[in-house]
Amino acid sequence: MTSQGADPSPPIPVAVAFSGGGFRASLAGLGVVRFLAQSGLLRDLRYVSSVSGGSWAGALLALNWAELEERGFTLDAVDDLMVRPFVTRVTTTSLQGRILRNLWRTLGPKTRTDLLADAFNEWFGREDGTLGNLPDGCRFMFNSTNLRDGNRFVFEKERVGVALEDHAVEVGGPPEHIQAPRIRVADALGASAAMPGGLSAQRLVRPYRSEFKMGRRPQLVDGAVYDNLGTEPFRDFRNHFPLIISLDAGAVLRYEKKLKTDLIGVLKRSNSVMMSQATRLRRRWMVERFRRWEDWELREPDQYAAFGADPEAAAAAFEAWDVDRVGPRPPFPPPEAARGVSFGLDSSTQAGLASSVGPQRYDVSTGPPMVPPWSRFDPEAFVQSVADMPMSVKKLDLTLCRGVIYRSWWLSRAFLTTYHADVVAEVGGWTEWYRGS
Repeated sequence: MTSQGADPSPPIPVAVAFSGGGFRASLAGLGVVRFLAQSGLLRDLRYVSSVSGGSWAGALLALNWAELEERGFTLDAVDDLMVRPFVTRVTTTSLQGRILRNLWRTLGPKTRTDLLADAFNEWFGREDGTLGNLPDGCRFMFNSTNLRDGNRFVFEKERVGVALEDHAVEVGGPPEHIQAPRIRVADALGASAAMPGGLSAQRLVRPYRSEFKMGRRPQLVDGAVYDNLGTEPFRDFRNHFPLIISLDAGAVLRYEKKLKTDLIGVLKRSNSVMMSQATRLRRRWMVERFRRWEDWELREPDQYAAFGADPEAAAAAFEAWDVDRVGPRPPFPPPEAARGVSFGLDSSTQAGLASSVGPQRYDVSTGPPMVPPWSRFDPEAFVQSVADMPMSVKKLDLTLCRGVIYRSWWLSRAFLTTYHADVVAEVGGWTEWYRGS
């Protein structure tokens, strides 16, 4: 039997953002999903936003959602349907080799990004694996970047196109989008993970390109170009407040002892610095929103309790009050506040995590060990090996894959039980999914 937590009461919707970072991000996303299943929160997942490598985890979750629901969103179901199939594939097959062997197909209408989408569909796809067949219970958003206007281009069940909330006026009028239920989830993944340089810009799946005005047909690349965290859709939830889990599995910018000073070396390093800084700013903004929520919980415990007792009624009362602002303000979170956690694979937790709103403190000496039982590394070396896992699409090392999954599971447990113990049910220790020797 696997450990399965009790339902939170009342249930709180959960939102997850899977960042870019190649297969490292995919594996880290699986670790978060394992924690959600173990804690009982997976059944409350309502929003999944993903970019680049994180979209592999998002697509696996989307395509298996109905069966996961049938099996009660258990940890066993996640391992059977998602973790073992993915790890088995990436540790026995080279995605790079598969694409190279099929490059001849790009002499026709296909692109290298189409080859990536075809590989996913062959490995994990389903006959009904289209956007139109995605579940209604959870909103899956696969984010790419439109090179034409520089904005986020999103693939969802209901529509495909420029995100309604992203600079609609700045791009020259109302955002264009199409109803595209027959587009494969694999093609949404391909557009989201079309890394510039290695893969080509995605030309929206035929025949849907013709539905955009001439000269405005999208040219799509990796969603990480616009937002490597995938948190942009979470800017405004319009008076309801899910528990946000923001996973940053992107590359860690390390000190360069031997910096290449040729033109290409300087350009590559400069691009890495710009990407790192943009991601840091987004994380800083998100963490500030979480701190506003924590401050409100600490300073106004009665309001916090009243809001938590019935968030929907509180939201309705606040909307009515907000029209004329007469009388006392109903219990409602302050502007820009959000509940959630944000962490990266290299997040420092060795000294413990302290929460200002309660007695919870994550003590690494009493919880599950930072280093998994099968690892020979010390904690510092283990964290660095996981955070620095190469962004390769060649055949991966099994031990390293297991380490990334463990690390993201461990971080999910550490951060959520520290800062949101009132939401997360009692969670047991690590349950092994690997059946090898």
